[in-house]
Amino acid sequence: MEGRLRIIFLDMSSSEAVEGKIRERATDLERFSERIEKCQVWVHGPNRHHRRGRLFDVRIRLSFPGEDIVVGSQPREEDVHVAIRNAFDAARRRLEDHERRRRGQTKSHRVAQGESARAIRAKSASVAPFSAEPRPGAEGGAARGGTSRQRPHDREGLHAPRERRPRRRL
Repeated sequence: MEGRLRIIFLDMSSSEAVEGKIRERATDLERFSERIEKCQVWVHGPNRHHRRGRLFDVRIRLSFPGEDIVVGSQPREEDVHVAIRNAFDAARRRLEDHERRRRGQTKSHRVAQGESARAIRAKSASVAPFSAEPRPGAEGGAARGGTSRQRPHDREGLHAPRERRPRRRL
């Protein structure tokens, strides 16, 4: 990854320790995909947040043939090493998901044989989501003689619109 790695420091001076940490984490990403053409890392120096202090931001772009994975976030960490760790962990997760999709190892939701997805949705839509009878042992609500959470028109399944009062103008 040495020739394909580009590290850019913004609003801060470069540091051998920070560069070494980035190089180490970038070579770890190669274990997950051999197709990485280049890796660009931007380290934004500490910006002065008025409540949280001086926060670092690390952004990563992994380039593949025909597409890119970009990992970036809001500045969150006061320590540059923690910001690098968090950014590369997020990049690793995104890279793993990308490789699973590319290999076709994602789960597929199969439709029952002989039925189309439209027919299954129609069946599930015809089932009423609420029951007019209270649950046995339910505390509060209709079980104890109070009011239930359901509106009266929901019990019959009519779903009538709620009456609205006109807004008062100031």
